[in-house]
Amino acid sequence: MPDPIELSAEELQAKLEESEAKLQALERTKVGLLTDLQKRKGVERLARAAGIDLASDNIEDQIAELLAPKAAPEAPSAPLAAPAAPAAAPGETPAASTPSTAVEEAMRAQLTSMQKQMDKLTEKLHQTEKEKQQERKARLDEYKRSIVLQELEKAGCKRPAHVYALQGGQFRLLDDNETVVYGPEENPVNVSDAVSNLEKDDEYSIYFPGVVASGSGLPTSRSSMPVNDNPFTKSGANATKAAEIISRDKSYAQRLVQQARARGDVDPILARAVGY
Repeated sequence: MPDPIELSAEELQAKLEESEAKLQALERTKVGLLTDLQKRKGVERLARAAGIDLASDNIEDQIAELLAPKAAPEAPSAPLAAPAAPAAAPGETPAASTPSTAVEEAMRAQLTSMQKQMDKLTEKLHQTEKEKQQERKARLDEYKRSIVLQELEKAGCKRPAHVYALQGGQFRLLDDNETVVYGPEENPVNVSDAVSNLEKDDEYSIYFPGVVASGSGLPTSRSSMPVNDNPFTKSGANATKAAEIISRDKSYAQRLVQQARARGDVDPILARAVGY
């Protein structure tokens, strides 16, 4: 028999059902044996009352002699009463009680053993189910984390793991175990919108490129210009276009410089042109 610790949840369940079936079979056997013992006790009491020795070799003759008077019409005999069993002699064990006691003790011991086995199997089954639930929760939590981190990285977040550590508890999975949302049940938003809101938040805007924290004198919003078209970047520097933006909207030019600097790609000469 394999060690229960190595059994799967399905095997433990089958083992538990098998044990329950055996326990029920033992209960039925016990009831049958006790019924037979009660019948035997009744027969023995009647035999003793009639003076018949069940252990005698001529028991048939004794029964025939007992029934013979009933055949004579002039002397019908009255029904035999069932007197109480005579007391056993000192030191003598009653024959009828010995089998009953032995069977009951044996049945009780076997039932106790079966019950202990069932308790162990049940406990192991519950423990296995608990571990499976914990493993499933960890897997779903990791899936949720990967979805949020992916969206944060897509938005250019410089420290996505840190932002998730601060805000991860606000994200949750819906019942389909696939859709991640942010916020309370009565007003959830999708991950993309949640990240956009974090970009605009004064506390979290510092983790995103193209956003200037409040108090700097610059607008706290993301530049709408694609990164590849930013003329203030070192990789795509364009002095003519940068000069046009500075002359038209210096605040906008400053935001573009901030965006380029956040990505580590700012052109220092063009940055100085806007005072950075």
